[in-house]
Amino acid sequence: MKKNFFSILMLLSVLFVASCSDDNDYVEPTLDVSTPQITLSNSSMDETIAITTNQTKWIATSPAEGEWLMLEQQGNNLVVRAMENLLVEERVSYIFISAGGAAEKVMVKQSAADIVLEASPGEINVPNTGGQYFVDITSNSANWTIEKETDADWVIVKQYSGADIAELTVLKNETGAERTLKLFAKSGSKLEEVIINQAGGGSSKFLLPLLKHQPSQFDILDYEKANGSYLLSFEAALPSWGYYEEIYDFAVNSSVFYSTTYEIDVRDGMVIEINMWSEQNAKDILSAEYKEFLEANGFEIESSETGFTGVNADMLFAVQAITDVAADLGRVTFAPYSEQDQEYPTFDTFPFDRSPWLNNPAWTADLIVAEEEADGGTILSQDAEMIDVLISEEMHPLYERLFFMENDLTTEFITIWNDPYVGAWPQDEAGTSWKLTNEFLALLESSGFVFYMENQGSEFYFNAEKELMIVPRGVRFSDVLDGEPVFSMNYFNYVETASVNMLDKDSRNKIAKELTKRLNKSDSKLNIIR
Repeated sequence: MKKNFFSILMLLSVLFVASCSDDNDYVEPTLDVSTPQITLSNSSMDETIAITTNQTKWIATSPAEGEWLMLEQQGNNLVVRAMENLLVEERVSYIFISAGGAAEKVMVKQSAADIVLEASPGEINVPNTGGQYFVDITSNSANWTIEKETDADWVIVKQYSGADIAELTVLKNETGAERTLKLFAKSGSKLEEVIINQAGGGSSKFLLPLLKHQPSQFDILDYEKANGSYLLSFEAALPSWGYYEEIYDFAVNSSVFYSTTYEIDVRDGMVIEINMWSEQNAKDILSAEYKEFLEANGFEIESSETGFTGVNADMLFAVQAITDVAADLGRVTFAPYSEQDQEYPTFDTFPFDRSPWLNNPAWTADLIVAEEEADGGTILSQDAEMIDVLISEEMHPLYERLFFMENDLTTEFITIWNDPYVGAWPQDEAGTSWKLTNEFLALLESSGFVFYMENQGSEFYFNAEKELMIVPRGVRFSDVLDGEPVFSMNYFNYVETASVNMLDKDSRNKIAKELTKRLNKSDSKLNIIR
């Protein structure tokens, strides 16, 4: 029993000594950081915090880690990396660093982004008729405003909440004088200027455009600037797409016209046509006063029910006026003019030809082929997109037809006559340039067609009653008669082209691009020689 007691006593002594030994080895954790706070710029940058601890390991975390803050341990240093701050607000967070039972908190601040503000366009030129315009605002702050420099009531500014755009409504200028107003887009300390220029009514009602056959860009700009006009837009040519026209659009100082557009062929620098556009002044275009103005400037005028035509034999320019009094719209077109060398007999009646087949579901490809063969024609080729028909000799000068198909409907067709003189005459001995004859033009007018536009030397005419657009011309195709001159006519059933669109500048320009695209496509099938 005594022996057991001493054994227990010795065991307790050993445990007591061991316990005292552990208490003497314990070291309290320490942790120091080189800074309690770091401030970062708004650009992407690194900052290093030195870590001093008696522990073998330490940990750093942050609520912003993975969002805009990245932490990397490099030995006894903590590298703090911030992403660029694109916001206009300061970013604030913290880093929690722990080692054993010790911990430190380091505050992190990143400055706000510099305010970015751009207003586009910086200058807006407006015709005297006024209109609606938009200013695009590019900013990294939603707290931007746009204000007028003065309390001028002829510009109404509307700013949309949550949208980076401002809407401007410019009222019609009835003062007779041109006017200018500055707008200021603001965000913080940033300021962007937008200038509004509006053409006036001019000192006279009527103006002439620059009537020069081959004007340079500077000729046009200088002439219009001298008349107080503003350049509204410039549209460059796209030769690779088959568009060879460059277009200058001006707001003009006239109480009758609000805009003048020049269309120039970049291949030779020649004027294709010049259009003067009118809104709410159709009666002034038809007035005796305007005709007298043109006559005083060398034009011989011949009136019609809805407009007039005329020629200036000295300047070699023709003029044509088209109006819609009910819609109160008008357009006056000036184009280079050539004196026809002789008389040329034309068709007894206008050849509407197969135009009733256009977009007519009753005339499928099979029925077209059957009808053409019944008339003695020969089908040269046929696929889902085109039917090429050679007309029998007894029908000459009617020579060939090409039907362009979509979903088994004829969307366009070309009729070719092997005698070019039935509707066109050559302007040069080589026969490379052709104009429509006076006889054929008279036939067009008597058949209900009016001039619509000229593009790439081709003239488009529209018959509103039949909703028919045609392109008659003297032309050469390498795949037809070995490239000899022929007279051809493209027929389009164009329902969208209401007659009023001929007098609306924006609608007409949109339609013109589509028609030109279609014409280029059909021309490529026969390899037109330009």
